[in-house]
Amino acid sequence: MTFTEASLTTDPQTNEAVLQIPLDAEHSGIRTAGCLSFLVLVPITFVIFNMLIPTIPVLAGILSLPIGVGASYLLEQTLRKRWPSGRVFVATATDLTIRKHEENHVTIDPTQTVNVLSWHFSVPRNGRVKKGWQVIGLAFEQDDEILPLYTFASPENFEKMPFSARFMKLERKKDKEDTVTKSASSMRMAGQQRRLYEAEQHRGMNGGEMTFEQFTDLLQYLHKTYPEWMDS
Repeated sequence: MTFTEASLTTDPQTNEAVLQIPLDAEHSGIRTAGCLSFLVLVPITFVIFNMLIPTIPVLAGILSLPIGVGASYLLEQTLRKRWPSGRVFVATATDLTIRKHEENHVTIDPTQTVNVLSWHFSVPRNGRVKKGWQVIGLAFEQDDEILPLYTFASPENFEKMPFSARFMKLERKKDKEDTVTKSASSMRMAGQQRRLYEAEQHRGMNGGEMTFEQFTDLLQYLHKTYPEWMDS
């Protein structure tokens, strides 16, 4: 199996496989730097263009905007390669964890019972990804610990993703309430939705973002390595 921007190695002390996947390639520091570069460059380039073509200030504004956007994009792409978030997802025979600067934040024991929560929903408006793209969440729950991971995908890629049928659609609260009202047999589904909402809250607060390629490779690794609870 080929892992994009990830490493599958063997621990020399235990002779066990260790999977490490860097998280949050586009972390908040990079986004902040991109926004600041846009806010700084647009007025500077506007002043320069306005000096060169003082009779047409509107044109100066039109020219400065794409330069600011382009410079911000190039800066973010450069920083993604050189400024990691420091967070890594690590999977071994005895631990699933999100680690930051060698310190474990949340740890799940895969040798014990693990509840797997998997869900998806559509992005409601354009932002970091296009409207209609899917947020795909995967969380491991054990005792009071929840370890959430996620990625973004186009609707087409989501349909082609391995094990996509196992990911339940996270309903909007209104849709969920309407479903429960229409059928008493939907109570079980309402309970599942409640658990997914809790997992989604954890994802929003401390979830580890992966690229789509990393996420799909991880799914195959998990099903192969931990079939006793991934396939249940």
